[in-house]
Amino acid sequence: MTKNTFLFRIAKILSVEQLGRFTINWYHFSFFCCLALIISATFIVGVVPTRIFGHDIFFLLDNGWRIVNGQSTHVDFTSAWGPVTFLIVGLGLVLSGGTADGVGYGSAVYGLIIGIWSYYLCGNRMTPVLRILLCLYLVCLVVAPFPLGVSFNMSSHAMVYNRYGYALLALIMIDIFSFRDSHQDTEKMLKIGMSTGLVIAITLFLKVSYFGGAIILLGFSIFSKYFSKPYLLGLISGFFIATIVLLSFIQFDIVALFNDLKMAAGARINTVSYDVILHKVAYNSPIFLLIILMGIQINNIESHTSEWSNYRILCFGLVVLFVDTLIINSNQQFFNLPLSVVFSLLLVNKIILSCQGDNSLKQTSFFNRYCLRLAAPGCIFFLFFWGLDIAGLSYGVLQKFQVSKLHSVDKFIEPRLAHLILFDNESDPRSNGHLYIDYVNDGIHLIQNNSKFNETILTMDMFNPFSYSMGRPPAKGGIAAAAFNYTISKQYHPSDSKFFGSADLVMVPKQPASPSIYYDGFYDLYEPSIKKKFRLIAESNLWFLYRRK
Repeated sequence: MTKNTFLFRIAKILSVEQLGRFTINWYHFSFFCCLALIISATFIVGVVPTRIFGHDIFFLLDNGWRIVNGQSTHVDFTSAWGPVTFLIVGLGLVLSGGTADGVGYGSAVYGLIIGIWSYYLCGNRMTPVLRILLCLYLVCLVVAPFPLGVSFNMSSHAMVYNRYGYALLALIMIDIFSFRDSHQDTEKMLKIGMSTGLVIAITLFLKVSYFGGAIILLGFSIFSKYFSKPYLLGLISGFFIATIVLLSFIQFDIVALFNDLKMAAGARINTVSYDVILHKVAYNSPIFLLIILMGIQINNIESHTSEWSNYRILCFGLVVLFVDTLIINSNQQFFNLPLSVVFSLLLVNKIILSCQGDNSLKQTSFFNRYCLRLAAPGCIFFLFFWGLDIAGLSYGVLQKFQVSKLHSVDKFIEPRLAHLILFDNESDPRSNGHLYIDYVNDGIHLIQNNSKFNETILTMDMFNPFSYSMGRPPAKGGIAAAAFNYTISKQYHPSDSKFFGSADLVMVPKQPASPSIYYDGFYDLYEPSIKKKFRLIAESNLWFLYRRK
C-alpha cells in the first residue's frame, strides 16, 4: 500500500461521505458509550491520590462546603473567583455524602454537561468521527485529574477551574465555526447566539480572565460576515438568563462582586513578570507556529471553495492564540494551549470538507494529497494533547484501584478525608503531603480539645482546612484563597470586620504551609485585629488557637 493510498483511506474514514455507512444511530451510540466510559472513570477516581499541590484540594473542599451550608460567594466571604466552581464542588459533595470524593463527582457532572452541550452544537457541521473526537476531548479536558501544563502523572485537582473555563471558551469557538452553515437559518442562529450568551455569563461567574477571553472571541463573531439579528437576540437572551440566575445566587450584590474582582486585579498586577510572560510564550512557540502555518495554508484551499475567504480563518487563529496567551499568563500554567488544540481540529474538519466540496477539485489528485498532508499535522497535534488527558485520567483510575497498595506518607484522622491521599516528592517542593497532613491533623487535635462543636473557625493561611474536615458549620467571613499580592494586597484587601466575620475561633500557624511570600504580608494586615479582638486559649506544636473576646 502506497503512502498516498493510506492517506486517502484515512480521509475516507473521516469524510461525510461515510455518513450513510456509519449511520447516525451508530455514531450517536459510539459517542455516548465513550462519554459514559469517561464519566464512569471520573466517578471511580473521585478525589485522585494527589502528587502535587496537595494543599490546593482544600480550596475546593472548604468553599464547596460553604455552598452546601448556604453561603453565597462575594456576599458571605471574599473571593477572587466567582461561584461556578464552588457550586460544582458543592454538588459533588452532596452526591458523595460529604466525602472528599465530591471533588471528582462534581467534575464528572460538569464533564457530562460539556460533552452533551458540545455534541449538540457540532450537529452536522463536522464529519462524524471528528465531531466525536472533539467532544470527547472537551470532556477529557474537564475531568483529567492533573493541572494543565504539568506531567499527566502529577495527579491533582489543583486549579481545576482552568479546565472548566477552557471548555466553556471552546463552545464559543464551535459556535463561530457554525456561522457559515447556519447564517440563513433564523432558528439555528438564535440557538447559536443563546449558547454563546450563556457561556459568556458563566465565565463571568467562574474566573474573570475567561470572561475576558469570551469577550474577545465574541468581538470576532460580531464582525463575522454572517452575524445576524437572530444571533444578537439569542446572545442577549442567553446572557440575561444565565446572569439573572447566577446573580440571584449572590443575592444580586453586584457591588460585592465588583469589589472582589477589583481587589483581585489590584493584587495580581503586583506580580506581573515580563520575564515569566516571555518564558511562557517561548515555551509554547511551536504551537504558535503550527497554528499560524495551518491558518495560512488553509486560506489557499478556501480561496478555491469561497468559504471563509479574505484570511478570516487565519485571523480567527490569531485571535485564538491571543486569547490562549492572555489566559496562560493569568494562570499558574506554563504549557498547553487548549483553545489552539480545539482550533486545530476545527481546521482539520474544514480541510476535509474542502477536499470534498468542489467536484472539479475533487478529481485532482494533487489537490487531495495537499489537503491530506495539511490535515495530518493538525490531527497529530490534537491527538497528542487529547492523549495526555486520557493518560492522566487512566493513571488516576489505576492509582484508585491500587489504593490499598499505595503508601501515603500519613493519613488524615477525620473520616470524611479517608479517601484523600497526599504524597511527597523530594525532587518537587510543590509536593508537600507529609507536612500538610501533619499540619492539618495537629490543628484538628488542638481544636477538638479546646472548643465546642458549634464554634466556627477561621484559619490564617492560604486555605482553611478545618471547617470542612471536622464537619463544622463554616464561619461567615474569610477569603476563598489568601495569597498576598495574588488575591489580596496591602492596598486591596477585605476590612478587618469583613475578614473575621462571624468566626468564633482563629487558627494561626506557627509555620504556615503556604510559602512566606504569600503569607507574611497577609498576616501583617490582620495581626493587630487578632490581638485586639481575640485571646490566645491554647497552642500545639504547629498552631496557636484564639477565641473571640
